[in-house]
Formats: sequence, C-alpha cells, structure tokens
Amino acid sequence: KEKEKLLANLYNKLITYVSEKIDKNLDSLYFISKSESMISEFEDTFKAGTEASRENSSITADYARYSNLQIIDIKSKYDYKITELKKYLNQLKVLISPMKDLYNLNSLQKDQRDSVRSIRSSNSSPQEKVSALLNFLSKIKEENGTVLENFKNIERYYEQGKPLKGTLEGLIKMIKTYEQDIVNLIDNEKHNRSYKDDIKNKIIYITEKTDAIKDIIPLNEEVDNIIKQIEKLFNEDLFHEGLPNMEKLKKEKEKIKATIKSLNTNFYDGDLKELVDDMLNFVYKHSDFYDQAYAKGDVVNLQKEAEQEYEKITKLKSNNIPQMLKDLKSESKNLSELKDTMMDEMLNNVHQDISNVFEQIRNKYKDITTSLSAYKEDKQKFEKFKVDMIQTKNDLLGSLQQNDKKLSEANNMYEEFLAHIDTTTNREKQMYNQANALKENLANVQSKISSYQGKIEKLKAHTRKNYEKIKTLLQTF
Repeated sequence: KEKEKLLANLYNKLITYVSEKIDKNLDSLYFISKSESMISEFEDTFKAGTEASRENSSITADYARYSNLQIIDIKSKYDYKITELKKYLNQLKVLISPMKDLYNLNSLQKDQRDSVRSIRSSNSSPQEKVSALLNFLSKIKEENGTVLENFKNIERYYEQGKPLKGTLEGLIKMIKTYEQDIVNLIDNEKHNRSYKDDIKNKIIYITEKTDAIKDIIPLNEEVDNIIKQIEKLFNEDLFHEGLPNMEKLKKEKEKIKATIKSLNTNFYDGDLKELVDDMLNFVYKHSDFYDQAYAKGDVVNLQKEAEQEYEKITKLKSNNIPQMLKDLKSESKNLSELKDTMMDEMLNNVHQDISNVFEQIRNKYKDITTSLSAYKEDKQKFEKFKVDMIQTKNDLLGSLQQNDKKLSEANNMYEEFLAHIDTTTNREKQMYNQANALKENLANVQSKISSYQGKIEKLKAHTRKNYEKIKTLLQTF
C-alpha cells in the first residue's frame, strides 16, 4: 500500500508538472499573444486615425471668422489629407476584420482546451488523470494544423497592412502638424484682425478720396494746356501787329491764372497728382492685404504705413471736392472764353488789315481809271484843236486882206493848244506813275496774301475754326 501511495503521489506530481507546462504554453500553442499583438497594432493605428479624422472643433468654429490665404491653403491640404486618411482607414478596417475573426477561432479552440486545470484538480485516480491528460494532448495535436493555418493567415494580413499602417501613421502626423499650424495661424489672425480692420478703414477712406480727387487732375491739366495755348498765342508775331487789347487780355489771363493757383493751393499745398499717384500705388500694392497672413510685427508696420498715407490725404485743406471741381470748371471756361476773345480779335485784326490793303488798291485803281478818262477827253480836245487850227489856217490864207480879229483868235487858239499839250503831257506822266504804283502795290499784295495765309494757318493751329470770312475775302481778291 505504501508503494501504491508513493506511486500515486509521484503520478500526481508528474501530472501537475505536465499540466502546468501545458497550461503555461497554451497561449503560445494557439498563437494568442502574437495574434493579439498584431491586431492591437492595427487597432491602435485605426483608433488614432479615427481621432485624427475628426475635425478640430476650435478650427471649425474660428475658420470662417478668422481666415486668410495661408490658412485657406493649409486648411485645403488638411482637408485633403483627412479624406486620404479616411480612405486608408477603411482599407485597414477591411484587414482588421478577418484578422479578428481568425483570432476568435483560435481563441475559441484554446478556451475549449482550457480544461487542463480540471484534470489536476479532479478526484480521479492517477491512471484516469494520465488518460485524460493524454486525451487532452491528442486533441491539441489534432487542432494544431487549423490553428497554425489561422495564425499564418493573420500574419499574411498583418504583412499586407504594415505599409498601410506606415502610410496612416505618416498621414496622422501630417494632419496633426497641419492642425497645429492652422490653430497657430488662426490665433495669429485673431491678434492681427484689429490692425487689419484699422488698415482696411484707412484704405477705404483713401480710395474714396482719391477717386474723387482724380477728377481734379485732368481738369488742372486741361487748364494748364489752355494757358500754354494762350501764352503761345501771345508769343506769335501775328498778335503784335496792331492788336489794341493785347495788354488787357494779358492782364485777364494773369488774373485767371492767379485764381486757379489760389484754388489749388487752398485745396492742397503740394503736387496733387503726385499725392494721388502715391495713394493709388499704396492701395494697389495692398489691394489683397486683408487676405494675407502677417507676422505680428509686419502687420504693425503695415498699419504705420497706412497711417502715414492716411495723414497725407487728411492734409487736404478742403474736403469740399464738388465745389473745387465746380470752381475749376468755371475758371477753365473763363480761359476758353479768353482764348476765343483773343482769336476773334486776331481774326478781326487780320481781316481789317487785308481789307485796308484791298481798299488802297481799289483807290489807286480808281485814280488811274479817272486819269485815263481825263486823258481820253484831253485827246479828243487835242483832235478838235487840230481841226480848228487847220480851218483857221486855211481861212487866213484864203483871205485877200488882213483881218486883225482872226489873227488874234488864231493866236489865242495856238496859246490854248500849247497849254493843252502841257496838261496832256503831265497827265501822261501822272498815269505812268499811277500805273507803276498800282503795279508795285499788286506785287506787294501778292506777297502779303502768302503772309495772310500763313497767319490763318497759325490761327487754325490754335482752334477748330475755319475762318471762311477771310478765306472768301482772299479768294475774291
């Protein structure tokens, strides 16, 4: 009996030892820990990816209110990476599901074999315990092929998912970086927003003012152009030839110039065009500033620059731009009327000059025609004298006795004839001189016509008028 008892104790110790070994390695036999480790890796990645795919609530709340082009750009990349992340998470999920199914099969098999502890604790005889233990080992051996196949499939899915896991981890890291960048940029934009709003208001004010002032500049240029035209007219030789009101017109021109200068000086004491150009350049340079991202120091510097430009525009001595435009237009009209007055006086002067020359020619022509008529009468008298003298001569020669009376008449006739010859000779000389004078005047007028035509061209260079009155006068002549 002692031997049986000793043998029984030995069996029990052996069974306990073997069963404990089996129990200890049961997880390993069914690849439980390894399977759990691989699945856990993927599930941890899936969980981290799922959390990363949920958009940050603070970003969602502030993005619409505090945004700029840099934030929009990063947010676009952020959204794209989240879309990619979700796509790859679905792919990982497809791998995790069969891995867990296979793991569950092996785990179920392992749980069914978990009864090795009951063998140790049973009240069966050592022989029965040995038999049960051998039966248990036989079952494990039978299941080993299926368990191993399941584990190999888990490993295969794991190998397939490793690159995907790496991609997901990279995306998660990138998304977190983008997310932090967006949060930082939004915080920066919140800080800058008050500066930006101030700059925006100043740019709006500058734009409104320059848009209104821009209309003054071409009006000033128009005025300057008219003044130059008037001064050029004063410098033309044409206008120094008998223009009675030239000094009066010059004084009027200087008076209008002084008024225009006073208007501009009282409006802005400086170069208005340069001011507007500076303002427009500033506005154009920073036209999209509100959408840009700025470092805190940079936005402060931009605000200072905006303040400087704003102060320039506020230095305008008058904000009544409509009145300034009205006054300038009025003075521009006065200048145009002055120019027209000058042109009309020049026209009248040229017309009078031409008319005087033509009148002189007409008078000389009239003188020579009068002399010619008188000469014709003298010639008729001369012929009558010849007839009368021949008749008197014949009467005297045919008379047998001397007749004192007839001799006296003949003598008087001869004296009168001699006097008439002198008158006719003088008239011939006068006609000759008159003809030469008329010829000389005609030659002078021919040269003057070219001069007048040149003057008309000068007038036309300063106005759109055609001066048909003078043209007709020249053509008539």
